[in-house]
Amino acid sequence: MLHEANACAIWVMVPSAISERGFSRDAKDDAFIHAAIAAGASRLITGDDDLLCLHPLGDLHILSPRDALEELGHLGV
Repeated sequence: MLHEANACAIWVMVPSAISERGFSRDAKDDAFIHAAIAAGASRLITGDDDLLCLHPLGDLHILSPRDALEELGHLGV
């Protein structure tokens, strides 16, 4: 099962210019933001209030699962 997850995963190297920046009031949550920014993601889906309160963070939209599903519904997906 882990092999299958590894095969479809996108591995991202986070440059130190990103990894040294702090964003969240909970420093442990910064890893998710760092990875999203390094990957060029447009959306970060989470239920964590320490991340949700940062929305939007530049071009990164931080959405709850419910808001993400609603957004997909508006896109006609």
